[in-house]
Amino acid sequence: MLPRDRAEKIITLGQAGWPVRDIAGQLGHAPQTIRDYLSGDRTPGVRAARPSLLTDPLASYCRRRFVEDPYLRPASLFKELTELGFRGSRSTSTVN
Repeated sequence: MLPRDRAEKIITLGQAGWPVRDIAGQLGHAPQTIRDYLSGDRTPGVRAARPSLLTDPLASYCRRRFVEDPYLRPASLFKELTELGFRGSRSTSTVN
């Protein structure tokens, strides 16, 4: 999330007709960030929702699956987790 004043500047420049690349270059942000604020996908002062975390039920599921199949590949387990509703990235699901 950008500071409110920075996000409002993006919106102001966009409304003034500035191209996304020029706004990005002027303010030092990625063009996609600029597009997100101009399209309304991001709102000034509002944090984006975090992906769901590996909750206790899903962690228990992981432990049970590794007991059932000690050779279970992490990629296969991640696929199962996403089918169960896990919305985090693969790296957040990695168990050490």
